[in-house]
Amino acid sequence: MSLRLLLVSLLLGNINPTNLGDDIVTLRIPLFRSVYFVGNQFGWIASHRNMFDTRNGGQTWRRNAIALASEPSTSVRPADLNVGMILWGDKENVLMWGNGELVVGSAESSTWDRRAFPAVGSTFMTAIGFSSFHHGYALDSSGSVYRTGDAGKSWALSGHLPATRVRSLYTFSAQEIWAVGKDASVLFSSDRGEHWEGQTLRSAESKYGTLATIECVRFISAKEGWLCGTDGLVFHTIDGGRRWERQQTPFSSGSILQAISFVSPTEGWVVGSKYSLNGSGSERYEAIVLHTIDGGLHWEPVNTKIQDTLLAVQALSNGRAWAVGANGTVLQISDHGRRWTQVNLG
Repeated sequence: MSLRLLLVSLLLGNINPTNLGDDIVTLRIPLFRSVYFVGNQFGWIASHRNMFDTRNGGQTWRRNAIALASEPSTSVRPADLNVGMILWGDKENVLMWGNGELVVGSAESSTWDRRAFPAVGSTFMTAIGFSSFHHGYALDSSGSVYRTGDAGKSWALSGHLPATRVRSLYTFSAQEIWAVGKDASVLFSSDRGEHWEGQTLRSAESKYGTLATIECVRFISAKEGWLCGTDGLVFHTIDGGRRWERQQTPFSSGSILQAISFVSPTEGWVVGSKYSLNGSGSERYEAIVLHTIDGGLHWEPVNTKIQDTLLAVQALSNGRAWAVGANGTVLQISDHGRRWTQVNLG
C-alpha cells in the first residue's frame, strides 16, 4: 500500500488503523493543516512545526517556529493528521493541536505554552473543539468527553459519547457540542456532553450502499449550519440540526470534502480533494474548491488544477477565502472565486 493511498484511506475512513499489519508505513504529517482569520486582515496558518501570522490580509506573512514536546510520531492514527490544527484564535492568542498536547501561542511572543490533554492511559485524543479561548472539549478514542474552562490548564470528565467513530467536534458555545463522523453520524449535546441526541443521515448513502463519513460541521448561528464529508456531500440546516437537507455538489464517489466555511448565510466555501488513477495506475489527487453565493443552493467549482488535498478553508467578508493543503498549498482566492493565487510561505 502506498503512502498516498494510505493517507486518503484514513481520511475516507476505509482503514482501521489497528488492523494494518504489514501495511504500517511512515505517515507524513500534512505540511499545512489549518488557516484561521480574525476579520479580513489578521490571520493564522499552521503546520506541525511553524505558525505564520499576517496583519495585512495576507500580503506578508511572519513565521514563528513551534517547539513541540516531541516530533509527531510515525503513526497511522487518524488523529495524527490533526497535528497543526488551529482550534481557536484572535489577534493576540492562538490555540493549536500539537503532538498529543494543546499548544498556546501569542502573536507578540515566540514562546509557546504546552498544556497536556487529560491523562487517559492508553487512549488518545481523536477530536477537539473550542468555542472561546477558555472553553473547549476533547474526545478520546474510548468515547470519553472532557471539558476545560481555563484554556486547557485543567480538564474534567464531562460525559461519554454513545459512538466512538467521531471525526470532528464543533462547539458553538460553552454548553453545546456537535460530533460528526463515520456512517453519516451526527450527534448533539446541549449540556456539556452529559447527554447526547443522535441521528444518521440516511440520504448520505453512496451508490455502493455505504454511508459516507462526515468530516466537518460549522454553524453561523444557533439555527443555521452546514456539514460536509466524503462522496462530495454537503448538508444544510436552518432549525438547529433537527433536520438536515442534502445540497447538490459537482462531486460524488472518490471525493472528500474536508472543511467548510461560511461568512454569511449566503456566501461560503468548501474544500477537499478528488482521488483518481492515471493511465499508469498511480494515484492522483486534485484539489476541490467549491463556492456558493446562495446558501448552497448552487455550488460552483473553482478550477485550480492543483494536485493536493486541501484540509482547511476560511471565508472572509471581502469576497476572499484562504485554503491550505497537505502538500504545502496555500491558496488565496479573491473576487468571490473569480481569481486565485498560490502563496509560498517557505
